[in-house]
Amino acid sequence: MVEQGTGQEAEPVLGPLGCSPGQEKVHLTLLALGGEHIERLAGALDLPLPVVAEGLAGLEALGLVTRQDAAESGRYAAMAPDVAVRRR
Repeated sequence: MVEQGTGQEAEPVLGPLGCSPGQEKVHLTLLALGGEHIERLAGALDLPLPVVAEGLAGLEALGLVTRQDAAESGRYAAMAPDVAVRRR
């Protein structure tokens, strides 16, 4: 993510939690959608499914996303960062 006019990379808000800029984009989109299937999330982000899956795996390891139902369905929900930090 680049700040307009500066030409410099903006520090991800979730960076202190170990989140990359790409993961943050996935998280924020998922948070805005209120939960979504991985295929639809990839479409909303206009990213390939493997890229989104990798981002979700990293976010899940950080406690920032959870699977909403059976793993086979691929539906995820974003955890609010303050909730995720309290759970650690």
